[in-house]
Amino acid sequence: MSKYFNLRVKPLVKASTQGSAFAAGDVIADWFAFDLPKGGALVKSVTAIVRGTSGSANTGRDFILFFANAKADGSAPGSLGTGNATADGTDYFNDLVTGIKLEATTDMGAASKGLDRVSLYTAGGGAGADKYSNMILQGRPSLTKDGFNTVYVAIVAGTSLDWDFATTVILRGAVTDDATVTIPTDAGSDDDPNAEFVFNAGDVVHAADDAVVGTVKSIGAFDTNNQPITFEEGITADLADNDVLFNANPVTLVLGFER
Repeated sequence: MSKYFNLRVKPLVKASTQGSAFAAGDVIADWFAFDLPKGGALVKSVTAIVRGTSGSANTGRDFILFFANAKADGSAPGSLGTGNATADGTDYFNDLVTGIKLEATTDMGAASKGLDRVSLYTAGGGAGADKYSNMILQGRPSLTKDGFNTVYVAIVAGTSLDWDFATTVILRGAVTDDATVTIPTDAGSDDDPNAEFVFNAGDVVHAADDAVVGTVKSIGAFDTNNQPITFEEGITADLADNDVLFNANPVTLVLGFER
């Protein structure tokens, strides 16, 4: 393994929590597991790529990443609490490892038509508002499997403006046939939902009740009254007309490590 490496982690943000804004202190994503090569690794950088609100970028906002190890029996840390509500869990204190705050001031912004639909936050070890002291992540050595340990990350809204992951991509017509691969969408009134600014190929789409719609294969152009989204496999969930579609992973973390 090289001295430096990146891990790309996509915590689950439940679609059922995305319909309204997250206030300061609210749970955005509960503990999400990822594999880290066994042995300690120094956190060198953190970048968060945050999808926007209805295809437009979120205003720069603070949020906090918490990292924890699995419990001694291999189970996940106790929940931080209900999504889109104040973090009030308790059964994780002995599993916490560290935390990183990404501040609104670290939102890099963008000017081009594509990049201005996302927010990009980045920070590294060192001093200053967008920096943090050197931190080591290491899973429980006793739980090493196939050369990896499980580490968990969670996201809590910070102290600035409310986070919002709303979307105007709405299903046109019910889906009950498991063989359905392509669905038409609009913004509710035969208008363009701009689905290409909300989803990319490879994104996992959920309905508002957390039903898994599927993984996006491609997104077609808007044509008169609908924009088609094609999925990699047939849609097995039963969906109703006018179901709102959400990106299950609106925050992508790119974690840079040194070994």
